[in-house]
Amino acid sequence: MAKHYIVVDLGGTQIRAALATAPNHLHQTIRVETLAHQGPDAVLQRIEDAIRQAAGEAWTSVAAVGIAAPGPLDPWRGIVFDAPNLPGWENLPLKERLSSRLDRPVAVGNDANLAALAEQRFGAGQGKSHLVYLTISTGIGGGVISEGRLFLGARGLAAEIGHMTIE
Repeated sequence: MAKHYIVVDLGGTQIRAALATAPNHLHQTIRVETLAHQGPDAVLQRIEDAIRQAAGEAWTSVAAVGIAAPGPLDPWRGIVFDAPNLPGWENLPLKERLSSRLDRPVAVGNDANLAALAEQRFGAGQGKSHLVYLTISTGIGGGVISEGRLFLGARGLAAEIGHMTIE
């Protein structure tokens, strides 16, 4: 049986979930409103529902779940420190909460960092060793590829350009 993965893009406006096979083939994509004003528990339930709907009958072959979440966050522990477009998401252990609900390994990364990595591997930045990626949507973010690798910094907070004050 082929292994499947669920990939999730968590945004301030919508949640997108897709069933995928490695390396980059999407089988089914689900979109639901985030309704962030309802708070973290309601959003976590919508994420779980979108994941299960995207997986459908393939749920038993889902090996892991990857979440692209707004930052700033700790990508190693999967904790969202304070997502400005998700009210109440302060020091929220996203990885832990979802992995216990889903009984699957969950990886969490900053959405702009993961977009930069995808652009370098599959998009206009293919073959480039260095790039800066900017995203402007419900929030503002950025990701940096340096010497062919995603630049995270010591705490996973590098390139958090949407969270800088400039006077």
